Amino acid sequence: MRAASSHSASPRAKADARRLARGAKVKMLCRARIRQPGPGRKPITAPEILLYRYPKNLIRDTLAPSFETVWVPIPARLRNRTVHQQPLREFSFKRNPTGTLGQLAALALASAKAAEIRLHFIDRECDDIAPYVVLAKLRQGMPPIISGGSIVEEVHEVIDAVGLKRSLRITNLTKDLPDQTSVVAFPMYSRVPPGAFGDQEHLLRPQYKEKIADRFCDTLNEWLRMHGLELTLAAESKIVASFGEGLDNAERHGDLEGEPGTGDWSVAGFGRLWEDDAGNQTLECSVAMVSIGTTISESLRTSDAAVQARIEEYTSRHSGLFSSRSDRDLLRTVMAIQDGVTRVQAATQAGRGGVGLLELINAFADLGENEDEASQSIVTIISGDSCVRITGPYRTGHAPSGSQLRELWFNERNEPTNPPDRKHVFSLQERFPGTILSACFTIDPTYLRQKMAK
Repeated sequence: MRAASSHSASPRAKADARRLARGAKVKMLCRARIRQPGPGRKPITAPEILLYRYPKNLIRDTLAPSFETVWVPIPARLRNRTVHQQPLREFSFKRNPTGTLGQLAALALASAKAAEIRLHFIDRECDDIAPYVVLAKLRQGMPPIISGGSIVEEVHEVIDAVGLKRSLRITNLTKDLPDQTSVVAFPMYSRVPPGAFGDQEHLLRPQYKEKIADRFCDTLNEWLRMHGLELTLAAESKIVASFGEGLDNAERHGDLEGEPGTGDWSVAGFGRLWEDDAGNQTLECSVAMVSIGTTISESLRTSDAAVQARIEEYTSRHSGLFSSRSDRDLLRTVMAIQDGVTRVQAATQAGRGGVGLLELINAFADLGENEDEASQSIVTIISGDSCVRITGPYRTGHAPSGSQLRELWFNERNEPTNPPDRKHVFSLQERFPGTILSACFTIDPTYLRQKMAK
């Protein structure tokens, strides 16, 4: 036994303590029962979810335009306890841009009606980090009703290395992961627009784009040094400049109707080391750049008159094959890839700007150059409902005779007078409110050394 304290608590303090204890117990029991209901016991949603009010989320509302219309309050959902099973299969913009965006849209819509969602990562490995970055952004606008699911070790390893586990709210696997990882990550960095602070996500603090561009270049060199290679100073300068220009465009073009410089972006990447039976090593790399707000086509509406004339000439020439509004946006997106096309009027008048995107595309193509056609670089650009896939035979931009500006028109002659190949340039069923750049390439050190020796 223990002697009673000479200082007894006041009745009010005791009542407060009992109330807090009851609240903690209910909360703990509800969480335990939603995770492991047990025989004959249905999951119960935690009390704080019952009062949930969905915030505005541009990705969710664009992918699922009917979200607000079909929204069911959380208490009403508990009457039928609908459990939505959401498999994420072929979850890669590299391999499946149409299906991947469609699965994200289905998940957004399901979050408006289901009482519980089980999220299953079906793929055996991750070859594109971009969909996971978009998923993390989408989850910010979803009610906390995802109660579990399945994921394999290799996908978990990439998500953990990049720093997306917390944003995706993925717990540890029951099986311990190996201490030695084959993943070298460029961790996720995000820039939150001014006035948006208060987000509790650690990974969504504002970052300086110049530092992030330097860190990205350092990561590329880290990947290459694994094979005794490194970038030249000239290559480093070009990559830093083009990567920084991409982030700068995301900030300046994020919201044309709001104040300039309020755009929001996220970047992430990883390299995974593979070894074949003969002991030859390759590094499979994925880099993602995601900006939220204005699409590429929309941002070009404020460009210089001379740029507008070039865009109009190109879209009008192919209006017979690309006649819908979506297709015209698609042609405008192709136009934006070309050197010298920028919405910054001062840059156009000074004869500069608009070269960063092709610079970055060519850099990824050079890094991923190898003899295996299946491992060639694939850069996928999604903006609005436009999708452009930059891969063989249209992997790099080239300057025509008499010009220093590179062009990439996605046809055999690489000429603007011919329409682009619709296998590489097409419209999607869903829209994304901004731009996704997914770059996937494989570094083959043996091939690169042979190339340098010539």
